[in-house]
Amino acid sequence: MKMVSSGNLIVWDTTSGSIIARFSQKTYSREVQVFNGRAIGAGSIGNIALENAASFSVAPGGLPYKIAVFVPEKKGKPASVRIFPFPPNAAQSHVAFKSFYKAQDVKMKWAPNGSALIIETSTDVDTSGKSYYGETNLFYVQSIPLTKEGTVHDVQWDPTSKGFVVIAGAMPSNATVSRDHMT
Repeated sequence: MKMVSSGNLIVWDTTSGSIIARFSQKTYSREVQVFNGRAIGAGSIGNIALENAASFSVAPGGLPYKIAVFVPEKKGKPASVRIFPFPPNAAQSHVAFKSFYKAQDVKMKWAPNGSALIIETSTDVDTSGKSYYGETNLFYVQSIPLTKEGTVHDVQWDPTSKGFVVIAGAMPSNATVSRDHMT
Protein backbone atom coordinates (compact mmCIF):
# COMPACT_ATOMS: atom_id res chain seq x y z
CA MET A 1 0.00 0.00 0.00
CA LYS A 2 1.46 3.33 -1.03
CA MET A 3 0.85 6.16 1.44
CA VAL A 4 0.13 9.53 -0.15
CA SER A 5 0.27 12.63 2.03
CA SER A 6 -1.96 14.82 -0.15
CA GLY A 7 -5.21 12.88 -0.06
CA ASN A 8 -6.42 9.35 0.38
CA LEU A 9 -8.43 9.19 -2.85
CA ILE A 10 -6.65 9.89 -6.12
CA VAL A 11 -8.34 9.98 -9.55
CA TRP A 12 -6.06 9.00 -12.43
CA ASP A 13 -6.44 9.54 -16.19
CA THR A 14 -6.30 5.98 -17.55
CA THR A 15 -4.96 7.01 -20.96
CA SER A 16 -2.06 9.21 -19.78
CA GLY A 17 -1.50 7.96 -16.24
CA SER A 18 -1.57 11.50 -14.87
CA ILE A 19 -3.36 12.52 -11.71
CA ILE A 20 -6.64 14.36 -12.38
CA ALA A 21 -7.73 15.08 -8.81
CA ARG A 22 -6.93 14.34 -5.17
CA PHE A 23 -9.45 14.18 -2.35
CA SER A 24 -9.32 13.56 1.37
CA GLN A 25 -12.04 11.53 3.05
CA LYS A 26 -12.40 10.69 6.71
CA THR A 27 -15.44 9.13 8.31
CA TYR A 28 -16.74 10.49 11.61
CA SER A 29 -19.63 8.87 13.49
CA ARG A 30 -20.85 12.15 15.01
CA GLU A 31 -20.72 14.60 12.14
CA VAL A 32 -20.21 15.33 8.47
CA GLN A 33 -17.39 17.82 7.97
CA VAL A 34 -17.52 20.14 4.98
CA PHE A 35 -14.39 21.45 3.23
CA ASN A 36 -13.78 23.92 0.43
CA GLY A 37 -12.70 21.69 -2.47
CA ARG A 38 -10.31 24.37 -3.73
CA ALA A 39 -8.59 24.80 -0.34
CA ILE A 40 -8.83 21.52 1.57
CA GLY A 41 -5.71 22.36 3.55
CA ALA A 42 -7.47 25.39 5.06
CA GLY A 43 -9.59 23.06 7.21
CA SER A 44 -13.28 22.51 7.68
CA ILE A 45 -15.65 25.32 6.70
CA GLY A 46 -18.54 23.79 8.61
CA ASN A 47 -20.10 20.62 9.88
CA ILE A 48 -23.39 18.84 10.36
CA ALA A 49 -23.50 17.26 13.81
CA LEU A 50 -25.59 14.08 13.93
CA GLU A 51 -24.87 11.17 16.26
CA ASN A 52 -24.21 7.80 14.52
CA ALA A 53 -24.13 9.30 11.01
CA ALA A 54 -23.14 6.46 8.67
CA SER A 55 -23.22 8.02 5.19
CA PHE A 56 -24.20 11.18 3.34
CA SER A 57 -25.05 12.43 -0.13
CA VAL A 58 -24.79 15.94 -1.57
CA ALA A 59 -27.54 17.09 -3.94
CA PRO A 60 -26.68 18.57 -7.31
CA GLY A 61 -27.30 22.30 -7.54
CA GLY A 62 -26.13 25.55 -6.04
CA LEU A 63 -26.47 27.45 -2.80
CA PRO A 64 -27.82 26.58 -0.39
CA TYR A 65 -26.47 23.06 -0.88
CA LYS A 66 -28.50 20.10 0.40
CA ILE A 67 -26.77 17.29 2.26
CA ALA A 68 -28.70 14.11 3.11
CA VAL A 69 -27.33 12.19 6.12
CA PHE A 70 -28.21 8.56 6.93
CA VAL A 71 -28.33 7.19 10.49
CA PRO A 72 -28.91 3.39 10.67
CA GLU A 73 -31.22 1.62 13.13
CA LYS A 74 -29.80 1.31 16.62
CA LYS A 75 -31.21 -0.20 19.84
CA GLY A 76 -34.82 -0.30 18.60
CA LYS A 77 -34.76 3.24 17.19
CA PRO A 78 -35.66 3.58 13.51
CA ALA A 79 -33.15 4.51 10.85
CA SER A 80 -33.46 7.99 9.36
CA VAL A 81 -32.36 10.32 6.62
CA ARG A 82 -32.26 14.04 7.33
CA ILE A 83 -31.67 16.68 4.67
CA PHE A 84 -29.70 19.71 5.86
CA PRO A 85 -29.06 22.99 4.07
CA PHE A 86 -25.45 24.16 3.80
CA PRO A 87 -24.52 26.78 4.76
CA PRO A 88 -26.83 26.02 7.71
CA ASN A 89 -30.10 27.86 8.16
CA ALA A 90 -30.25 29.37 11.66
CA ALA A 91 -34.05 28.97 11.79
CA GLN A 92 -34.06 25.18 11.44
CA SER A 93 -31.66 22.28 11.69
CA HIS A 94 -32.97 20.16 8.80
CA VAL A 95 -35.36 20.84 5.93
CA ALA A 96 -36.67 17.29 5.50
CA PHE A 97 -36.73 14.10 7.58
CA LYS A 98 -37.76 10.50 6.96
CA SER A 99 -37.53 7.63 9.45
CA PHE A 100 -37.98 3.92 8.67
CA TYR A 101 -37.26 0.43 9.97
CA LYS A 102 -35.50 -2.42 8.18
CA ALA A 103 -32.60 -0.28 7.01
CA GLN A 104 -29.00 -1.30 7.61
CA ASP A 105 -27.78 0.48 4.50
CA VAL A 106 -29.12 3.02 1.99
CA LYS A 107 -28.49 4.23 -1.53
CA MET A 108 -29.49 7.87 -1.94
CA LYS A 109 -30.36 9.08 -5.44
CA TRP A 110 -31.06 12.78 -5.98
CA ALA A 111 -33.25 14.15 -8.75
CA PRO A 112 -30.98 15.79 -11.36
CA ASN A 113 -32.00 19.27 -10.15
CA GLY A 114 -31.62 18.34 -6.46
CA SER A 115 -35.30 18.92 -5.65
CA ALA A 116 -36.10 15.41 -4.40
CA LEU A 117 -34.40 12.30 -3.06
CA ILE A 118 -35.15 8.60 -3.52
CA ILE A 119 -33.87 6.46 -0.67
CA GLU A 120 -33.35 2.74 -1.33
CA THR A 121 -33.03 0.90 1.98
CA SER A 122 -31.70 -2.62 2.44
CA THR A 123 -31.03 -5.27 5.05
CA ASP A 124 -28.77 -8.33 4.87
CA VAL A 125 -31.50 -10.67 6.17
CA ASP A 126 -35.16 -10.99 5.20
CA THR A 127 -36.98 -11.63 8.48
CA SER A 128 -40.11 -12.77 6.59
CA GLY A 129 -38.19 -15.62 4.93
CA LYS A 130 -39.37 -14.63 1.43
CA SER A 131 -35.88 -13.87 0.07
CA TYR A 132 -32.30 -15.06 0.49
CA TYR A 133 -31.04 -11.57 -0.29
CA GLY A 134 -32.49 -9.45 2.50
CA GLU A 135 -35.19 -6.82 2.25
CA THR A 136 -35.32 -3.60 0.24
CA ASN A 137 -37.69 -0.63 0.28
CA LEU A 138 -37.98 2.74 -1.46
CA PHE A 139 -38.87 6.11 0.06
CA TYR A 140 -39.34 9.49 -1.60
CA VAL A 141 -38.42 12.72 0.16
CA GLN A 142 -39.01 16.22 -1.15
CA SER A 143 -38.93 19.50 0.66
CA ILE A 144 -41.56 21.87 -0.64
CA PRO A 145 -40.18 25.29 -1.54
CA LEU A 146 -42.39 28.08 -0.27
CA THR A 147 -42.82 31.35 -2.14
CA LYS A 148 -42.48 33.39 1.06
CA GLU A 149 -40.48 32.85 4.27
CA GLY A 150 -42.32 32.50 7.54
CA THR A 151 -44.87 30.36 9.31
CA VAL A 152 -46.93 27.73 7.52
CA HIS A 153 -50.51 28.69 8.37
CA ASP A 154 -52.33 25.83 6.65
CA VAL A 155 -51.87 23.00 4.15
CA GLN A 156 -54.70 21.04 2.49
CA TRP A 157 -54.85 18.28 -0.12
CA ASP A 158 -56.51 18.79 -3.49
CA PRO A 159 -59.68 16.60 -3.53
CA THR A 160 -58.15 14.52 -6.37
CA SER A 161 -55.01 13.78 -4.27
CA LYS A 162 -52.81 15.05 -7.11
CA GLY A 163 -51.51 18.08 -5.25
CA PHE A 164 -51.99 20.40 -2.32
CA VAL A 165 -52.03 24.07 -1.40
CA VAL A 166 -49.88 25.73 1.27
CA ILE A 167 -50.59 29.12 2.86
CA ALA A 168 -47.38 30.48 4.38
CA GLY A 169 -45.41 33.59 5.22
CA ALA A 170 -45.87 36.84 7.08
CA MET A 171 -49.05 38.75 6.33
CA PRO A 172 -50.08 39.08 3.63
CA SER A 173 -49.39 35.34 3.21
CA ASN A 174 -48.83 33.57 -0.10
CA ALA A 175 -50.77 30.53 -1.31
CA THR A 176 -48.65 27.98 -3.19
CA VAL A 177 -50.18 25.14 -5.23
CA SER A 178 -47.92 22.10 -5.53
CA ARG A 179 -48.69 19.51 -8.21
CA ASP A 180 -45.45 18.80 -10.07
CA HIS A 181 -44.24 15.93 -7.85
CA MET A 182 -47.51 13.98 -7.70
CA THR A 183 -48.38 11.10 -10.04
